[in-house]
Amino acid sequence: MKKLGLVVAMEVEAIILIEKLKLKEIDKSNKVYANNEKIGKYSSLTLIISGIGMENSAIATQLLILIHGVDNILNFGYVGSNTVDIGTIVSPNAVFNNDFDLTCMGYEKYKIPGVEDLILSKVPTYPNYPCYSGNYFVTKSEQKYPVIYDMELHGIAMVCIKNTMDIYSIKIITDCLDHKTYSENETDKKFAEILTEAVIKYIEE
Repeated sequence: MKKLGLVVAMEVEAIILIEKLKLKEIDKSNKVYANNEKIGKYSSLTLIISGIGMENSAIATQLLILIHGVDNILNFGYVGSNTVDIGTIVSPNAVFNNDFDLTCMGYEKYKIPGVEDLILSKVPTYPNYPCYSGNYFVTKSEQKYPVIYDMELHGIAMVCIKNTMDIYSIKIITDCLDHKTYSENETDKKFAEILTEAVIKYIEE
């Protein structure tokens, strides 16, 4: 059976899942939690709270693969969107680097030379949209079709592709451009509860 690695940026996104799955902290310095008992279709779960940003998420993902021996990655967390309604659970089907722009050299915007498009394994239960990862909070969008925005997924996907490993992602929309509802309050807790239900459903199916 496969060993699942879960990558999440912030503790607030993960704390309810950690409690419900009875994950125990095994590496305090790297914020790693684990349960070595069979859960759903996996023989074990290892979760890491990466911190915000593509660099942090890439390092955390590689640590799960090299140190903890996971062979499947699920990323989950909060995202924004240009048009998708707040509170919607989505599963990104591709991810691009929203910061990358070499159009002055003749390359297509968001495309990294020598890197194929990063295509993700889809969770069919939820609508699938492309994700654009960047190191800033998006308040306006030039995209003409529905997309989502985060700050981690591209780093995670790059590591998974290099390790020829499947990557899945489950996200919840917490803001839609300037219509923000994310905050450290009861609304935020509700987002975490809905997201946790979706992740547990994925693990147990």
